[in-house]
Amino acid sequence: MALRAGVAVNTASTILNRRPNSWASKETSARVFAAAAELGYEPSRAAVALRMGKFNTVGLIVPDLQNPFYATLAETLETAIGLHGYDLILESSHADVRREADHLRSITNRQVDGLVCVLIDYERNRATLQEYRERGKPVVSLHETGIADLPVDAVTVDFRAGTTQAVQYLIGLGHRRIAFLLAVCEGQREGERPEVFRKLVKECGFRPEDVSFVRCDHTIASARTATSQLLGRSPGQRPTAVLAHNDVAAIGAIRGALDLGLKVPADVSVIGVDHTPIGQHLTTALTTVEQPVERMLAEAVSLLLRRMEDPRYAETQRRTFSTRLIIGESTAPPQPRTGNVP
Repeated sequence: MALRAGVAVNTASTILNRRPNSWASKETSARVFAAAAELGYEPSRAAVALRMGKFNTVGLIVPDLQNPFYATLAETLETAIGLHGYDLILESSHADVRREADHLRSITNRQVDGLVCVLIDYERNRATLQEYRERGKPVVSLHETGIADLPVDAVTVDFRAGTTQAVQYLIGLGHRRIAFLLAVCEGQREGERPEVFRKLVKECGFRPEDVSFVRCDHTIASARTATSQLLGRSPGQRPTAVLAHNDVAAIGAIRGALDLGLKVPADVSVIGVDHTPIGQHLTTALTTVEQPVERMLAEAVSLLLRRMEDPRYAETQRRTFSTRLIIGESTAPPQPRTGNVP
């Protein structure tokens, strides 16, 4: 290629890699680029990155790509960083805390300039995050409020407003037997949603026997089974409404109700959390608590870019976003009991 352009190899390399110390004229540079195009030559991206100390990639760690919320989050982040010339490297821990810790320790070896992470167990990984902070490796954590301050920048979501709206909405519809479907991975903290739920039903004077807490794992199948068992009680004892930990659990809850011949929302109302696109395209569109994903990730990208420019530009930053209830078709007033209720 250098021979075709009529220049020395070192000159061609300097021009093609756009080194700032290039002394070549515009004519010489044009001739080198034209020769490279004719021969289909492209500079080694890895070699350029190693020399420049910049890879134009951002890493993302999430717990579970089978959960459509995390798939949406990944796509949104990829679009956002792509506007700034960065590619995305994605890792899923498959809801395994040990695998999560391994990914967090190893992903920076995959030539990323910065990292966004959604973790199951923050305490287990606090030392690794602190190490990245000390090394000047830019990291932004996405998590709900209530977690002790981390040594890295954070974008947090406050579920109190949305959960409060959801419970008050069910009460306003007339529901007096309510269940919370807690769907968490092994090692994952319960978080704010069940805390707010417990507090509200107590303040509103619910009898203990009219409030149910059901635990399942993070999968639709587990939520489906748990809900079938919950709703299998006699009509006078089973809940008339279920507030699920997330949209995935809510979808499992709807399927579990259908397994018993119950209709949503005629026989049982269901509310999810996340406002994932798939929930809005079900046969019965899901009532859900929205996380403002696009705004959250725009802020995460802003923090990450600033930190990549200057890892020590300021103290650890924290941005918090609130949630809100989006009313769909999966909630309605409870039906009066009749003698032939299933």
